[in-house]
Parts: sequence; C-alpha cells; structure tokens
Amino acid sequence: MPAEGIAPVRQQVWEVPPIKPTVVEHRDQAVCCPQGHRVVRAPRPSEGPPGAFGPRLTSLGGLLNGRYRLSKREVAGLVQDACGVEIRVGGVVRAMPPLRAAVAAPDEQIQPAAADRPAATLDETRWKQAGAKRWLWVAVTRLVTLFSRAGTRGGAELAQLLGSSYRGFLVSDRHRASLCLDVCQRHVWWAHLTRDMLGDSQDTGPTGAWGQRALEVVAHLFARWHRFKHQDLDRATWPAEIKPIQETCAGLLAQGAVLPAHQARGFCTDLTKLAPALGTFLTVEGVATTTTAAEPALRPAVLWRQGAFGSHSDAGQRFVERILTVTATCRQQDRHLLSFLTEALLAYWTGRSVPSPLYTP
Repeated sequence: MPAEGIAPVRQQVWEVPPIKPTVVEHRDQAVCCPQGHRVVRAPRPSEGPPGAFGPRLTSLGGLLNGRYRLSKREVAGLVQDACGVEIRVGGVVRAMPPLRAAVAAPDEQIQPAAADRPAATLDETRWKQAGAKRWLWVAVTRLVTLFSRAGTRGGAELAQLLGSSYRGFLVSDRHRASLCLDVCQRHVWWAHLTRDMLGDSQDTGPTGAWGQRALEVVAHLFARWHRFKHQDLDRATWPAEIKPIQETCAGLLAQGAVLPAHQARGFCTDLTKLAPALGTFLTVEGVATTTTAAEPALRPAVLWRQGAFGSHSDAGQRFVERILTVTATCRQQDRHLLSFLTEALLAYWTGRSVPSPLYTP
C-alpha cells in the first residue's frame, strides 16, 4: 500500500505504431472488343511491380531471409508486425525467384574481380541440398567476397571458384584441394599450425620438448614480423633478419620427422613439402597470416545452415550463394545493402542494366 498522501504511480504502456508503408495503386484500363468479345488490357507500367509487393518490400523479405537468416514464416510475421502489411508465407516464397534473378548479374561481375586479385583467402563449410551433402566455398579478397556451391571439396571445385588460370596467392589451411596450385602460390595459415604445435608440446618425452621448442621459434618469428610491420626493421635488411629463423624452422622440421609420435612425424613431413608456403607472408605484401578474413565471411553461412538445414532445390542453392556473395561484397564496398537490392530488383523488372556492386569512383 502507498503511504498516506502519496498518489500511486500509474504505469503507462506506450503502443509503438508500425512502420507506415507506402501503397501505390496501378489501375490498368480494360476494353472489351465488341466484335470478338475479347478483353484488351493496357500494358503494365514499367515502374509497376509484376506482383502485389514493390521492389523495396520484396528486397526486404529477401534480406531478412538471406542475410539475417529468418525463416520465411518469421519474415512474414516481422513484416506484418513492423510494417502492418499482411503477407503470407507463400508471398515470401514467390519473392525469392525475382530477387535471385536480379542478383545474378552482380554475382557474375564479382567472380572475375575475385580472380583478378593478387591474393585470396579460402575456406569452406558443409551444406545440404535436399538432404544430400554439399559444400559452400568462399574466397575473400580485399575488394570482393565470392561464394560458390560445390558437390565436393576437391581441387576441381577450387579451380571453378577462382578460375583455372588464377595466378595470385592462395591463403588456406593444409587441405589437399589446394594442391592443384603450385606450392609457391600458396600460404598456409599459421594459426592452425600453432594449434598443432601446442598439442605436441603437451605430450611427454621428445615430442613434448620438440613442441615447446617449435612454439618458441614461432613466437620469435612473429615478434620479428610485427616489428617489421610497424617499420621498426628496415626492408632492405629484412631478408637477412628472417634467414636464421627460416633455417631454424627447417631444422626443427627435420628433427620432427624422426619423432616417436606418428602424428608429429606426419605433421613435420607434411610441412616439409609445404616449406615454400610457410613464409609467403614474409615476402609478399597483402598475404594474410591467419583466417581472420575467411572465417567471419563464412560464419553467416554456417549459422544459416544450422537454422535452415540447407536448401531444398538447386534454385534455392543458387539463391544462397548469390545473396551471400552480394551481401559480403556490399559490406566491403561500403554500400547500403537494402538500397542495392532494391535498385537491382527494379532494374531487373524494368529491363534496365543491373547496377554493379563494385565501387567505381
């Protein structure tokens, strides 16, 4: 009970109005021919959508489904709650094909742009299509990000992703699909190598001692590398600075090839074959040392797969790769994604050329 003489506090519930949509009505005149009794209708205006929803609402539905991973039922519910537009699940489904077709041209422009970059970071994740196992590849460059669906993790899929004539540097893990490229064109992620060395260091006996020594050498290597990046070391003397460390790494791999633990032996034997790909970042500018580019780009696809359990058709798989490609590239190009999708869809409906996702000053 409130104290005597003090009025109780009244709780007010504020009703937030929904986002008010803009409704445009197109009325097409119809005339009935007196001779043939056939109804002739006026052609649809170029700015008029073929369905009940305009380009912005259609793009919003595709954005919520493809970028923010909402189910089609949740998209319909959100649009109704936020905009006051009653849309059924079937309406969301029918909005996907035109949007998929609208982003086909931008997706085709991104592939050669990725293949023309001097370095690309590569990764892949599992996907499902109608219950069958598929793969989703991603190649991240400084300019664009490219997703591609694939049936396997083989080198043929990698050649399809970046083109068989790719001449840049590929940053990846030790997956064997990368063997289709010359080892001098590759760079292996050190984060994965350090993780394996850490596991060896926790072993007992010679393997544990070798792992601890390997971690010390790697720490020394990256300490020198960070000093070079911050211009504390001169570029002219840089090759002489890293040569002793590279020789130490080669000696460590030779010692590891005769360790009693078979996993450590295989690890060192594999790295010996990949020796030119271990120090690419030391001499080639723009080559990433870790997966910091590919893993964040792939994370939305992983979350989408976990929530949607993959795609049901080949058309749905194409929508996945195209919307992920355009979404990631627009972010890199600092372009507003909803505005770009709306422009692309309106251009597709009116027969104009679809805007390019690449920034042109």
